[in-house]
Amino acid sequence: MDHADSRWLPHRPHVSSPASRYRRCSGPASVSDLTPAGFGYRSGVGDANPPEGTDSAGRHERAVPHLTEGELLAWRGMLELEARVLVALDAELREKRGVSISEFDALYQLWIKPGCRCRMKDLANRLLVSRGGATKLIIRLEKRGLVRRISQSGQQAVTAELTPEGESVLADAMDTHFDGVRRLVISRLEPGELAMLRRIAERLRDDAPD
Repeated sequence: MDHADSRWLPHRPHVSSPASRYRRCSGPASVSDLTPAGFGYRSGVGDANPPEGTDSAGRHERAVPHLTEGELLAWRGMLELEARVLVALDAELREKRGVSISEFDALYQLWIKPGCRCRMKDLANRLLVSRGGATKLIIRLEKRGLVRRISQSGQQAVTAELTPEGESVLADAMDTHFDGVRRLVISRLEPGELAMLRRIAERLRDDAPD
């Protein structure tokens, strides 16, 4: 499964916004499938007095180099949460809208750019897939009429552009995707926790190597 960061903010005032069609579906949803008991590199030894690094579910880790148990639990928790949520969001998009989460991200990344277009090199740096996979992804979307590639004589740079059909598909997909984001993540966190999550993401993103 491809991994992603959180870049999905459905707003761009200078274009006719597909997000205006976004509707938040009502009704509670179960998220038990995202958090089954006992995931992670837990040890099999029970402990009536869990160590400081043990999480709220009683899981604790075996010793590894460089990280304390608490640090390892935080790291593994972040990876496992991302993987499980992305799998759930991808499955909903495929079932209801016929696009994968990687395809959705490609359409979205074009949509937030001025004129709904972006150089392929820059687009590849922002997608959920590898650089090599980005070209295959855009070609696949181009065959479906959702994206067009534009090249100019004498210039090596190729630009990808979102088509009207691609924008329509994205509008419907955003309804499904962002409802899932709210249902599986946002609704389960307090405002202060969301603010902290945003600060953590910004700090790690700013310090990450290119």
